[in-house]
Amino acid sequence: MELYQQTKMVLGTHALLTLKSNMPKTEINQIYNSLWYKIEEFDKRYSRFRLDSELTSFNQRPGVWNQTSEEFSELLTAAIGMSESTSGTFNPFILPALNRVGYKSSWVPTDATANPPDYSDRMVVTPNSLKLKTRLAKIPVNSAIDMGGIGKGFLLDKLAASAEELGIYNYWFSLGGDIIARGHDKRDNPWQIMIAS
Repeated sequence: MELYQQTKMVLGTHALLTLKSNMPKTEINQIYNSLWYKIEEFDKRYSRFRLDSELTSFNQRPGVWNQTSEEFSELLTAAIGMSESTSGTFNPFILPALNRVGYKSSWVPTDATANPPDYSDRMVVTPNSLKLKTRLAKIPVNSAIDMGGIGKGFLLDKLAASAEELGIYNYWFSLGGDIIARGHDKRDNPWQIMIAS
């Protein structure tokens, strides 16, 4: 089996996609194209730095029920689940605080909009303030959410499922250090994650 790697700057960070397979290289390239497309589409839809993203549109309409895409509904449900499992340590409503400490634009200038929305004057509310119905969601007036604390992990799960549907069972995906892996490396050893101290 051959080991393949591709890297790009996406989601405001370095992404590294590693595949191990005996498929022809043309099929591997098609799989890479599919994975990069999913990553870039996720960024377009849920980046708080893009004026045309679904997340920005959602944050611009606090206090009312908003229709959501199926994937955004899944992401919001995952955010509620993570808030509950961490007893509120994960809070998607942290965005106003991030803006107040100066995190108002993308670390990658090419990804930034000219004037990304600034929610410094809004409040950080409790995670259970996010309300969901079937394909509908609502946040309180004077609040805003950010998916940065959960988005990459959510996307990695989607990428792994997509790779397996395409017949790839040995992979290592890293989105800025958020990692998912399955199978074995080039030497047929389980993937190892080294943590610098």
